[in-house]
Amino acid sequence: ESKKATAKPASEAKTRRRGGGRNKKKRKVASLAAQFQSQLNSLIATINATDSHFVRCIKPNKEKKAKCFDESEVMRQLTTCGVIDAVTVRKLGYTNRMSHWPFFKRYGVIRGGNVYWQKGVDYKEENKKICTQATENVPEKI
Repeated sequence: ESKKATAKPASEAKTRRRGGGRNKKKRKVASLAAQFQSQLNSLIATINATDSHFVRCIKPNKEKKAKCFDESEVMRQLTTCGVIDAVTVRKLGYTNRMSHWPFFKRYGVIRGGNVYWQKGVDYKEENKKICTQATENVPEKI
């Protein structure tokens, strides 16, 4: 009788793993991975359920000294992380982003036809068509 390695069903393999420190570690790693996955899923659910706001931390100086403000260092950080560009865009009047449905409701008349909500319509694609049609006949130099 020859002894060949054969794959056992998962249920059989679990019942044979009793005892021995090596198998305990494997079970512990699996439970840690499961715990991590559960915590990660919980975190993602929490983030998705909220309105995210981003906080940009600006260091007042490289030396991390109290009551010391290095204007050039602060401006460098503000420029690098895009705050200056964001402020410029807002000053130009582009203060908010519009979701696809409100955009369609507002500018759908450019394409003509109905401008009411319909189930199953991909408003992102419809809005691309609106923008394409709106810019087709615009001269290059205005």
